[in-house]
Amino acid sequence: MNFVIASFCLISAQSAPELTLPRHPSLSPDASQVAFSHQGDIWVANVADGLAQRITAHDAYDARPMWSPDGKTLAFVSNRHSNWDVFAIPSVGGQPQRMTWHSDGEKLHGWI
Repeated sequence: MNFVIASFCLISAQSAPELTLPRHPSLSPDASQVAFSHQGDIWVANVADGLAQRITAHDAYDARPMWSPDGKTLAFVSNRHSNWDVFAIPSVGGQPQRMTWHSDGEKLHGWI
């Protein structure tokens, strides 16, 4: 015989906490970490324990992280300069480097 225990909590929409979910997950080449964007910054979490570290902290929107083949660098797009450009940052954090300078906006499709 199986039992299911469920509890429900009713809260008003006014007091409900805002639900924010990580976006654009990217698994590291060795599958030990996952990079993602959350609330406009890039984060990296260990797959084993789920602990996450913020890699970028900026007023602009950083998104769509992508690992380099060796796992040492993350590329991402950001609107730091009023349009979308590609940036690269060490996967452990550091100073992002702007990789593109074009007013049309850039998209990140992969590493060459």
